[in-house]
Amino acid sequence: MRKTIFLISLFILLFNLKANANRSIYIDNFETILGDITAENTLLNYAQSNDIKTLLLYGLHIVNANHNLSNPTSNQILADFIHKAKTTYGVLYVGATAENEGFFTNTINTYNNSRNNSSEKFDI
Repeated sequence: MRKTIFLISLFILLFNLKANANRSIYIDNFETILGDITAENTLLNYAQSNDIKTLLLYGLHIVNANHNLSNPTSNQILADFIHKAKTTYGVLYVGATAENEGFFTNTINTYNNSRNNSSEKFDI
């Protein structure tokens, strides 16, 4: 009896994990996409067409050099992209990728804290 309950529980767990799984894509050189409406829309159309729910962005250190991500005025370009991805193209999560902890603490957290709308923030 215990074995049967265990197997049923395991089946339910695996079924729920599969049902809740989502596809992700790693975007290298994101700094070449951000601000180029055609490139942004091409990426987001690809994500939508392929049922990709998570975007993992790399190149944010260059984005930060070009558009100070700590400043709510200059980081609006990134906020607009994330908002568009989530509200128009069905993206559920946007993640920041970087090479060191300091970038997350000093830049990504500061960026997220500068945005009031959750649809403009990093989730991962």
